[in-house]
Amino acid sequence: MMRTLMILTLILAFASTAFATTGIKADFEGGVNDGGWRYGGDVVESEGGNPGGWLHSMELNVPYPWLYCDDDAAGWTGDYVTMVVNAFSLDVQTVYTDQNWFDYYNVLVFIRMTNGTEDLEDDIFVYADPYLYAPPMPEDGWVNYTWDIPTDFVGAPGELPAGWLGGSYYTGNASFPSDATWQGVLSNVGRLEVWFLDPDYASIFSWYEMGADNITLEYEQ
Repeated sequence: MMRTLMILTLILAFASTAFATTGIKADFEGGVNDGGWRYGGDVVESEGGNPGGWLHSMELNVPYPWLYCDDDAAGWTGDYVTMVVNAFSLDVQTVYTDQNWFDYYNVLVFIRMTNGTEDLEDDIFVYADPYLYAPPMPEDGWVNYTWDIPTDFVGAPGELPAGWLGGSYYTGNASFPSDATWQGVLSNVGRLEVWFLDPDYASIFSWYEMGADNITLEYEQ
């Protein structure tokens, strides 16, 4: 009986390990920027993050902040379906902005299929509900944002899981192509991004000083 229990325990432990969530994280410790994350004009600070090191963009004059990794960055892009990606998260702080309406903007994860080119005409993308989160204001300090990514969703062409939108260069930012699929995009991710405005909206140029820390993509393979 004891031997049987020991064998069952080992089997359960192995199964738990085999399906445990792993992933990749950019915490900017030691000055390392895994994935080449950037807003623009960035430096990696050694103190003041959440905690420790953090990505600091000091002078952004843009319509809205936009954070993104290198194209085809190892561990951050690729076949999310095979990797069994299940979530993306990060910590954000707004150090300064002169945009008084920034708290009415958005924070959303944006997943782009680039088809291996730099030509935007080739891109198809999906993104999380823009109205799930608002950006932090300077008095808020560090704020965490987390999105579940249902890579196991299998829908018909043109269909997306609840809470997600999509688009392309030709169909527009809020109209997912009728011949594209969720798993088709998720199995060919060329760049991972974070937008701070609904992709279907526009805004005026403003000044921002932004921070990011603990950028994390969770997956099982």
